[in-house]
Amino acid sequence: MQHTKKHIDCFVNVIDNFGDMGCILEFCLYYKKNYPKNYHFYIFTNDQKSLMQIFALNNCVENVSIYDVKDWRKMSDLAISFLHADFPKKAYKKIFRVDYLSFDESWLAHNGDEHFLSSEDFRIFEMIISPQNRGS
Repeated sequence: MQHTKKHIDCFVNVIDNFGDMGCILEFCLYYKKNYPKNYHFYIFTNDQKSLMQIFALNNCVENVSIYDVKDWRKMSDLAISFLHADFPKKAYKKIFRVDYLSFDESWLAHNGDEHFLSSEDFRIFEMIISPQNRGS
């Protein structure tokens, strides 16, 4: 029986440290370990070179394609935005937005409201990364 992979478009901005890249790397490593034949991730980023290097260093290049965000093209019906990376909002029917938890007043005032942009044709689901094992 042939297995059909699910394709997922991912968006991540590399800003100032390895946390941005580490978040999507951990996500892809989890799927590589637990579902090695089920998924292919198309990652669109503003720092293709750095992301490719960290993925190669961590032996996570199978089932992953990394592109410059300027070369974006829709590869899937599902998109995941990591840590407030911008994405073409009307191109997808479902968006999962993955963010970190912060109690900083500025973060609380300006983040976490993207689900209000949802409509019947366009849904944004927000997820917060948890430091707990098996929690998010």
